Formats: sequence, structure tokens, C-alpha cells
Amino acid sequence: MGTLSWINKHIRVCISNKLGFTFLELIATMVLMAILAGLFGSGLVAAVQGYDFSRANAQVTQKGHLAMARIVRELTELIDVRDTGPVSSDDVFVVYERIQKDPGGIPHIRRMELRFVEASGNDTGAVYLYTSDPNQADSADTNQNGHILVDGVTDFALTFFRGADPWLPGYDIRLLTAILIRLDLQRPDAPTQSHSFTTLVHPRNTDNVGGGVY
Repeated sequence: MGTLSWINKHIRVCISNKLGFTFLELIATMVLMAILAGLFGSGLVAAVQGYDFSRANAQVTQKGHLAMARIVRELTELIDVRDTGPVSSDDVFVVYERIQKDPGGIPHIRRMELRFVEASGNDTGAVYLYTSDPNQADSADTNQNGHILVDGVTDFALTFFRGADPWLPGYDIRLLTAILIRLDLQRPDAPTQSHSFTTLVHPRNTDNVGGGVY
């Protein structure tokens, strides 16, 4: 009789355990779900941040390469440098001349200017390109014919070389061997950070007499 009673009791316990979760099982399941949710959330945040970083890299890289390509083209084709230097501690410029054809195909000497203007108010820093009238070689019109070459610029620098030494306005243009360009652009995903682009240009229309850089 005692044996039969023990068997019936054991069967009832087993049946009751199969009917649902115990309190400890429920707590363990909830803890496990919370851990999995946290891991998934962290992975999702990391994936979104990685995507934003990659997209910002692509944007600033494309923008920088386009701007540098135009600046390189301008300085490669110059035939003379009229003036360089900072207008103030914030502005950098170079006034140069190059030959361009007018709509009729007639070549003219045009005076050009690349100028960096630092951010002011709601305007970001930018590099401007100014050009003179095709028949006007005395100055670049910095009031009417300028346009923004690239905006979002945090810094811009031009360094002129005659061999390993600095080249300055007033020196023979044939001694100008290279121009070092540095352009820093603001990152769209982090306004306080910048992406730097640097390249070296060798003017080809100045009858350079030779000389290495560095």
C-alpha cells in the first residue's frame, strides 16, 4: 500500500512539471532573452555606426578628390605666379596666370586666383576660384567672377619649392619646381574632425630649369 502511494505521488509530480515552467525556469528564460536582446542591440548599433562612417568616408573622399583634381589642373597649367601668401592669419591665396582659349578658339593669358576663406558665421570655410575676363590680364576679378571650388574646408595650404628650398614671388618662375597642396575637409559625420588630402604638383609650362624636391 505504501509503495502504491509513492508511485501515485511521483506520477502526479511528473505530470505537474510537464504542465508548465517552474518559477526558476521562467526567470532563467527571461535572463537569457535579455542577454540575447542586448547582444543583438549592440550589434545593430555597431552596424549602423559602421555604415554611417563608411558613407561619410565615401562622401568626403569623393569631394576631396574632385576638388584636388581641379586645383592640380589649375596649378599644373600656370605660366607665372604673380603673388602668394596669407591675406591674414586665416586666408591663403595664390594669383597666377595661365593660357586659356576664348569661345572663338583664340588663346589669351588669363589671371586666376585661388583663395581660401575661413568659416564665418553660418558659412563654412571654402576655396574660391576667381578668373579675369579673357581680354583682361591685369587682375583677377575677386568681386564678380569668383565661384566656390569646394566648401566645408577647415584648412588649405600651398607651399612653393625651388628644389628643396622655398620659392617666393619675385624669383624666376623657371626655378619653381613644385607646389605642395594640402586640403582639409570637414567630415559630414563629425563636424569637429577633418579629412586631409595632400599632393605635389609640378608646373609644366614654366620652362623649368630642373631641380628635385626634398
